[in-house]
Amino acid sequence: MSAVDNRTASCLCRSISISLAGEPSLKVLCHCDSCKKASGVVFQANAFWPKENITVSDPEGMLQEYRDTSPDSGRYVLRSFCRNCGSFIMTTNPTHPDISKMAIIPIGIINGEKESMVPDHEFFVKRKLGWLESREGVLEYQGME
Repeated sequence: MSAVDNRTASCLCRSISISLAGEPSLKVLCHCDSCKKASGVVFQANAFWPKENITVSDPEGMLQEYRDTSPDSGRYVLRSFCRNCGSFIMTTNPTHPDISKMAIIPIGIINGEKESMVPDHEFFVKRKLGWLESREGVLEYQGME
């Protein structure tokens, strides 16, 4: 295994840390309204890891979960964040058949090198702002097909 096969991530105050084993299964930019609201930016850069490859350390009990019923899919997602600093930690989607065994980690909370975390998919491009350019070679989806 190379150094990037084992990554760590943390919230801003470092109360919550995550160990990420292996490489992500998928790296995406999401333009859905829910991700925009949750992250406070005009798209969210996410990496999908199998849940069994993630270990969360939360010794002070700061991890809070919010059941988000706003996604376009009509399903709900669980958004986890730090109660202390407000950092967005991960999203899980227990109702989606394709990704119920995945955890969606915002690329921004990953410690260290992120240059190799280039998203190669974009979800909800129907909600993508017109001033954001498309990138060559990126697969674009109108929703989260």
